[in-house]
Amino acid sequence: MNTTSNPKLSTLLQQINNLKTEFLPLPEHAASACDTHTKERYLTLLASLAMADNAISEAESRLISLLRASMGLEVRNSALYEQAGNLDEEGLKDFFRAIKEADIAKSFILDALILCRLDGPLNPEAAEVLGHLTELMALGEEDLKVLVGLSCHVLGIENDTLIPFKWNTDFYRHWHPVLLGGKEKLTLKNIDLASSSPLKNFPNLTATVVDEKTGLEWMRCSMGQTWDGSTCVGDAKIYNLDEAMAAVEELNKKGGYCGHKDWRLPTIEELNTLVYCSSGKREPFKKTGYGEIYGGSCKGEYQKPTINLVAFPNTPSSWFWSSSPYANYGGSGWALSFDCGYVVPGKENGGICQLRLVRAGQ
Repeated sequence: MNTTSNPKLSTLLQQINNLKTEFLPLPEHAASACDTHTKERYLTLLASLAMADNAISEAESRLISLLRASMGLEVRNSALYEQAGNLDEEGLKDFFRAIKEADIAKSFILDALILCRLDGPLNPEAAEVLGHLTELMALGEEDLKVLVGLSCHVLGIENDTLIPFKWNTDFYRHWHPVLLGGKEKLTLKNIDLASSSPLKNFPNLTATVVDEKTGLEWMRCSMGQTWDGSTCVGDAKIYNLDEAMAAVEELNKKGGYCGHKDWRLPTIEELNTLVYCSSGKREPFKKTGYGEIYGGSCKGEYQKPTINLVAFPNTPSSWFWSSSPYANYGGSGWALSFDCGYVVPGKENGGICQLRLVRAGQ
């Protein structure tokens, strides 16, 4: 149904969109610890950039409302817009000094890039001002490339010519669809860039990661650990095979994880896709009498655990269960050691391993 032809439904849709600001707030903003004056300057300067084209649009105003609430700033948007038309040089100097002291320059440029591109391409005048602001805030070209890449991903804009970066932050997870464009998953594609990028400045990364090659969505933490917004904390639990199956069933029955209730143990083939040999060398696999493949230890000098630690931080260098049963011996299953990447059949039920769960990605 085309709601634009029905005034009542259009009004209802507008009211629902407006309520998102109240019921789906953003997490605490990086500038929330700043003084009230600095926070007002932060949003006033954002508003002035958004007004470079025309008056503030509805989408821009809603985002400013969300940012304002996430900073704990009690001031009306209209007051900020009025101040945006009266910026003075001394006020800007104070703002830049505060930005430097609070170390929130990158957060500001990211917010500005997202805000200025909500309704279309970046206005040339706004782009020029952003360039000067980036220089004044002492951010380098590489910093700007990463920030442009992050803003493009949040907005669902392809940006492969500049930086092919696949990243998602929970900071904008609830807001209007125009902010996410349907892309809500951190992916393994080009995740190695994260090791050299300032991701620590952008908290609340997602607790799961999608492997685009297989389409599988993985928990970033081992069972027993907790995702704290930037890494996995706590100790991974150990289970025998029966306990592992029961733990998965209980997890799904009690509400699941990250909004999904279809988590499961990976097959041994799926688990093997996570093995990372930093040496680039791996022993050839062998075959059992039943034609099943085993072995595959990493060779030479290699990182332990043998897994991508950017995607799966604080992974134990130990055995992990799969759901694959061993055909030659009832009551046993296949497991994989992330100490060396070795795949083994016939791990008995009495044996203990750790767990990393998976589901079919959407």
